[in-house]
Amino acid sequence: MNSSSLVAIVPAAGLGTRMKSQLPKFLHPLCGRTMISHIALALEPVVDEIIFVVGNGRELVEAELKITCAEFIDRIAFAEQKELLGSGHAVKMGLAALTSSPENIIVALGDMPLLNSSVLQEMCDAFESSNAEVLVSTAIMENPFGYGRIVRDENNIVREIVEENDCDTAQTRITECNMFPFVLKRSFLEIALDKLDTNNSQGEQYLTDVVAIARDSSKAVTSYTYQNPSVAQGANDRKQLADLEKIMRDEINSEHMKNGVTFVDPSNTYVDADVEIEADVTLMPGTILQGKTRIASGSVIGPNTRIVDSVVGANCVIESSTIKESTLENRVTVGPYASLRAGTVLRENVHVGTFVEMKKSDIGKGTKVPHLSYLGDATVGENANLGAGTTTANYDGKDKHATVIGDGVKTGVNTVLVAPVKVDDGAYTGAGAVVVEDVPKGALAKGVPARVDVEWVSPENR
Repeated sequence: MNSSSLVAIVPAAGLGTRMKSQLPKFLHPLCGRTMISHIALALEPVVDEIIFVVGNGRELVEAELKITCAEFIDRIAFAEQKELLGSGHAVKMGLAALTSSPENIIVALGDMPLLNSSVLQEMCDAFESSNAEVLVSTAIMENPFGYGRIVRDENNIVREIVEENDCDTAQTRITECNMFPFVLKRSFLEIALDKLDTNNSQGEQYLTDVVAIARDSSKAVTSYTYQNPSVAQGANDRKQLADLEKIMRDEINSEHMKNGVTFVDPSNTYVDADVEIEADVTLMPGTILQGKTRIASGSVIGPNTRIVDSVVGANCVIESSTIKESTLENRVTVGPYASLRAGTVLRENVHVGTFVEMKKSDIGKGTKVPHLSYLGDATVGENANLGAGTTTANYDGKDKHATVIGDGVKTGVNTVLVAPVKVDDGAYTGAGAVVVEDVPKGALAKGVPARVDVEWVSPENR
């Protein structure tokens, strides 16, 4: 076996019944990542290997982590907990799946998305310097209901952890609560797990009982107390998940503001964890930035705009619009009330106006699509001007077809381009034209179906 100093075991097999969802609890998202992905990405810089103990929805959990943790998937292993016999039993399953021989084990839960790498590293460093066998993480909670209570001895050392359902009246008044993670010497953990019993109200093997086992065998126990208890909070239902998401969104927004991004109304602006925003971007109220979106300097986004997995260049203005899986180069203006669907590319200085929809279309530099138009599977050249209501009829009931519009083309209002069709450079269409055949360079197409007039002279050349 290879030797490694620290391995994480993450129990993630619970049913999550309080979520009242067919989706496994650990796959519920906040700020663009699932809960289990948040904890995986926080652990990755700190540990050598991560073992996820899975059960309910195993295939979905494994598939999610193979995507979000692709860069370090070789350092991830999975163990199955077929019977839900408690946190101690889950850790046993995790130890059985070890592919290395670590000195220490950190046990973190899969529903603690606010934990970050710096806190985890600080905790592990505290354990290393303590010479203890067990580190317990704790927090002082205003409302401790539902948490295990920390019982300390006369020397202020953790004596035991008593779960909520097993507390007596005096213990329920304790405000210092047991949190996760635990950090333990592997050699001690393997022995302690074999001593766990199910003599409790839940009939489960509690990992928390290793503290009493350590004390009974004269092993040192230390503790790490969170300065900010919210970091260690988990989510068992939708309300708790929403509470955690609000905390995370506030942290994300604050970090962007520190880096030079203007939030006109931070409480009404929603930015996912993986979004990248350069300095001097302004986000107006109602802005929603999701997925792998990137916004370059000088752009103004919003109000009431949603951008998903898209790239927005410098000095763009996007108002009251929806953009998905699209690329906008510099100095592009969009909206209000535009919809850009997957595969749309807007080159520099393009203007897309009110009530315009695009899908899988490439729009050339300086082109204007001012209003009430639909472009699908289209390639448009530079400096074209498409009149109100211009539509590409790209679907024949069976297949999608392409439309090609050249440089400097001008279409009249309510033009329909029936694909596959090409309108060459400098061509015009008349109002209401239904174009069913190619239009040569500089020609005019007019009528229904459109007739092509190659002798026509454009206004610019008269």
